[in-house]
Amino acid sequence: MSPDKPVLTAAQLEVVRSSVASGAIEGWRASTDDIELLYRVAAGTITATDAVHRVQELQALKIGHADAEITSVQRDWSTASWDDYIYPGTAVLVNRLNIRDSLQLEHVAGIVVAIRTIEAVIDTPSVPDPLDGAQLRALHRQLAQDLYDWAGNYRSGLLHDQVTVSVTRPDWPVRS
Repeated sequence: MSPDKPVLTAAQLEVVRSSVASGAIEGWRASTDDIELLYRVAAGTITATDAVHRVQELQALKIGHADAEITSVQRDWSTASWDDYIYPGTAVLVNRLNIRDSLQLEHVAGIVVAIRTIEAVIDTPSVPDPLDGAQLRALHRQLAQDLYDWAGNYRSGLLHDQVTVSVTRPDWPVRS
């Protein structure tokens, strides 16, 4: 960590820890740089939007597209089939960063969702319990807005059979 890492309150630290733990459940492993960025977002020394842009720029450099722009996939997502949600020949969800490698998308999604989670928790004094459908979609839109054009919308098509494939990683044991 850098020597200028912000000092967080106990509440801010808990938000960062919870965001990292939540991502870990989904398979994301935060790097030291990721955690430092999350500290900065929680402390308010960088906005969530600026942090997400930084992640997007770094990702563009990693995949060799330094001039890559965020893309919007023009589809009618309300009538899309499952095949419209994944890149052909892959199990990778179509995303605004055009990442077609599942492990790269997993990492970028982990940090971006963690950033947006911190933003949502710090900016919202309380979350209704239980959430209704509209609130759940709004939360999904908040967390995944930088990743998927369809964030916060109901998806159409058969997802159940494909979910197993889309989250399978090469290092996970195969189920029989």
